[in-house]
Amino acid sequence: MEFNRSIKTHFELIENTKIVSEGHFLDDYHDIKCKLVFSLPCLEIIEAQVETGELPSKICKTPINKIFELKGLKVERGFRQKVRTIIGGKQGCIHFVDLIYEMAQGIVALLRKAQMTTDGKEMKYFPSETFYGECIGLGNE
Repeated sequence: MEFNRSIKTHFELIENTKIVSEGHFLDDYHDIKCKLVFSLPCLEIIEAQVETGELPSKICKTPINKIFELKGLKVERGFRQKVRTIIGGKQGCIHFVDLIYEMAQGIVALLRKAQMTTDGKEMKYFPSETFYGECIGLGNE
């Protein structure tokens, strides 16, 4: 017997004013595609869309339909807990929470990549207070 699960994400920086984050959670029971648009520099969710294919139950659409309540949230300390409060818990979907979190977390990598020099080296001082203290790799050197 086998079971397959994947979470794929894609990020695009648009004119240094916003980031489009697309995610897809796919396993043997779930097929959830999501698109979030974050404004820069505050990383606030300004657009949210979702579409679903297969889900284990009709009730699973209940938390997924709450995606619009994520508008206005900012990627900052406490983001995951706020997402969990809106679309997680006993009346929610942990898989959807995980997808949203991955979609937000990938912004860190995109912003770091945007700060690289033309020869592919990372700039010495990555100018973002948002993520310091959340990752050993983003600590002060």
